[in-house]
Amino acid sequence: MNDLTELAAIYGTNKGFPREGKTWHHYTGAYHSLLSPVRDKIEVVVEVGVHRGASLRMWRDYFPNAKVWGVDNGSGCPIEEIKAMAVSCSDVPLCEEIRVNLVFGEQANEEVLAKLPTRIDLVVDDGSHAPNDFLATLKVLFPRTNLMYIIEDVFPEFMKQTVKVVEEISGGAWVMLRQKGTASLAVILFKGGA
Repeated sequence: MNDLTELAAIYGTNKGFPREGKTWHHYTGAYHSLLSPVRDKIEVVVEVGVHRGASLRMWRDYFPNAKVWGVDNGSGCPIEEIKAMAVSCSDVPLCEEIRVNLVFGEQANEEVLAKLPTRIDLVVDDGSHAPNDFLATLKVLFPRTNLMYIIEDVFPEFMKQTVKVVEEISGGAWVMLRQKGTASLAVILFKGGA
C-alpha cells in the first residue's frame, strides 16, 4: 500500500480501496504513481466537491508544501456542517485547518471559481458529476492549472461529450483511468511538467 492510499483509509475518503463493505473508487494507487515524483513541488491543490472534507485532509497530508482549496455547494453536506466538521482523527473544524481553504458556491459559477488562486498545480473535480458542471469548471480552471487536472467519476454515457471538450482543451495530453473491478472512470489531463 502507498502513502496516498493509507491516508485515504485514515480519513475515510472513497478515493482509496474498499473497507468495511463500502464501494470505493481505487483511484489512489494511480494517483500516487503519477504524483509521487512531484509531491514536494505541489503548492496549490483544488478539490471540487468537498462533502465532509476527508479528501481535503488527505491531500493536505500527502502534499507537505501545498495549500488545499475546496469548492462545495453544500448539497451533499450542509455548508455549516462542512465548516464545523471534525473527523475522528482530528478535533479541528475543517474551516480552521492549517493549509485548508474553503470556497462555497456552485462549481460552474465563474464568480465562485474566481475566488481560487490563479496558479493551481492540481485540480481534482469530484463535484456534481454533471457534464455541464464539470466541463464548465474545466474550461475555467484548466488554463490556470500547471500540472494535472482530474475529473473523477465520469459516467460512461457522458464520455463522448467529455472526450470532445477534453480533446479541445488539452490538445490530446490526457488519459482515461478505469480501475479493474469498478465502474469508476476518471479523466486525467496533463499540462506542463507532467
